[in-house]
Amino acid sequence: MKKLISIILIILILSTTVFANVEMNAFQKQDLYKYGIMVGDPDGNLRLNDTLTRAEAVKMIAAAAGFTNSATISTKNVFPDVNDTHWAYKYICFAKDNKIVNGDENGLFNPEDSVTNEEFIKMIVCLLGYEIVTEAHGGYPAGHRAAASSLGITADMNFDANVPAIRNDVGIMMHRALDVFWMVQTSFGANIAYNYADGQDGRPLITLRTRLEESMPKEEVPRFNGPEYTGRVAQIKDLTYSNGVYTFKNALDTKDTATYMVTASTFIYKSVNTVGLDEIANGKYAQCWHYTDDTDDIELLKIEIMKEKPSGI
Repeated sequence: MKKLISIILIILILSTTVFANVEMNAFQKQDLYKYGIMVGDPDGNLRLNDTLTRAEAVKMIAAAAGFTNSATISTKNVFPDVNDTHWAYKYICFAKDNKIVNGDENGLFNPEDSVTNEEFIKMIVCLLGYEIVTEAHGGYPAGHRAAASSLGITADMNFDANVPAIRNDVGIMMHRALDVFWMVQTSFGANIAYNYADGQDGRPLITLRTRLEESMPKEEVPRFNGPEYTGRVAQIKDLTYSNGVYTFKNALDTKDTATYMVTASTFIYKSVNTVGLDEIANGKYAQCWHYTDDTDDIELLKIEIMKEKPSGI
């Protein structure tokens, strides 16, 4: 049966250009933390210069797909060297069931081995459904590297072959993959066709981010206008980011010694006059809502980051 790929991606080019390495930024870290893809070790440290095991890599991939360890699985004895007592057993089962990973020449998964750059790139490309494209460009690993480059997942990144991947690079690739359109099968029968799930021409809009947002609990946001809440305008200074939390001080009021914290549970209000958390910066003005009795370290319930300096300030 002939397979057709009805997409422009067929023009993938194998590039040998060497680029400078890049570092994860605060916005990427916040997103990965929000979706449970990269949350750090038990102490909250991301250990960005460390390598990671194949089991840890699969857990990140599964988290990006919205799979959790509480999900029900049917696969048993997924690999001879992975039994059901292994901490990543369900994640590895998920990855094999969805053809994201397969064993070595002996059928083993080797969960404690370091994952290489090529192996992690393959996992991402397969997760997004682009395995069909890689076949047209030589398969593993060249086809997967070409696909990842064309999709922008590895743009400006330089990888040595057959070396362990580091967490910084894996995090960047994973974050970039969040907004890549999925590849979906659009016709069946004798002529199978695939296309982007880009929301065009009757196709669905599917990315990892859209799927994760759909699965996240939708909670009603409080109005923050009762006696138990208070709000104030602050000008951001001494902005820091660590382990998914932004902290800053208020430059508008010398008597305000509180440290303000924006966490994963803070509601980020966006309108024509405000911006998202990715534009938070020193010097920006923000309306900050919190409980009235919070006076020292204040975990914000809601923040409105202003596009421009508010009138009257």
